Amino acid sequence: MPFEIDPIYLVYLLVAVSAGFLVEGIYLLFFSGASYRKTVNRRLKLLRNEPNRENILVQLRKERGLTSTGNYRLALEALNRLVLQSG
Repeated sequence: MPFEIDPIYLVYLLVAVSAGFLVEGIYLLFFSGASYRKTVNRRLKLLRNEPNRENILVQLRKERGLTSTGNYRLALEALNRLVLQSG
């Protein structure tokens, strides 16, 4: 083997990586649902302010990069899909 790794350093590395995964898991557990709820609440606020559902649908489509009819805005379909999927 070209290099030797002391087993204690390997254990330290694995503990550090697992601690990082634990912190990320806790973050995703508490904060990933918050953005979804915020988006839903925003849509409900739009419904409360604007009684016409069609106008709200057109507004949400425009924010997502679509035309008012739901078609892609740009001529390149692959680029449009990428923009739509990335938000």
